[in-house]
Amino acid sequence: MNTALTSEIGDAVFSVSEIIQTKAIVVTETYTQKSGIMKFHHIEGNKYPFQFTKKGFDFYYLKENRKDGRYWGVAINSENNSEIYAALVSLANIPKVVKKHSLMTNIEKSEIISTCDKCYRQELIYNGKSGHTLKFTYREYIDNLARPSFFQDLEYDIEESNIIGFKGLRMEVLNTSNITINYIILQGFKID
Repeated sequence: MNTALTSEIGDAVFSVSEIIQTKAIVVTETYTQKSGIMKFHHIEGNKYPFQFTKKGFDFYYLKENRKDGRYWGVAINSENNSEIYAALVSLANIPKVVKKHSLMTNIEKSEIISTCDKCYRQELIYNGKSGHTLKFTYREYIDNLARPSFFQDLEYDIEESNIIGFKGLRMEVLNTSNITINYIILQGFKID
């Protein structure tokens, strides 16, 4: 808001969607986890989302961290957060806490913020200009699918005013070219 932005034709100049906040852990120092002859390397900077709680432990792992038919991750004691161990989880969500691999200094608590693909989303897309007329498309999505009845083509004459609006959104157009639009978002969409 209130910052000059630039978008190209076909880009969303403004988009709003719900977000999902998931508790997670982040690997602060690369370490190797072993189970028998198998090894797995947890790389510094990787974030593991919370998956489930079982047998008094919260389990964190990436679904991409599957090796030898198991997910490799971290288990934190649900009642004592200082007990942090390596963990293995089978594809059937059967967990194993590897207590000989204490990880208290290799991870820290974090969170993962992502957009909700199944939630409601609004966006305004810049479609170019013709003379002094700017063209946009407004779209609404639910479940990551565009709803055809919620598309609307919009046109604004910027000789009349360089402030345009739709559904509560207010945008000041600074300048345009055949490729880009420079603008400032003054106010977001109204929440119904």
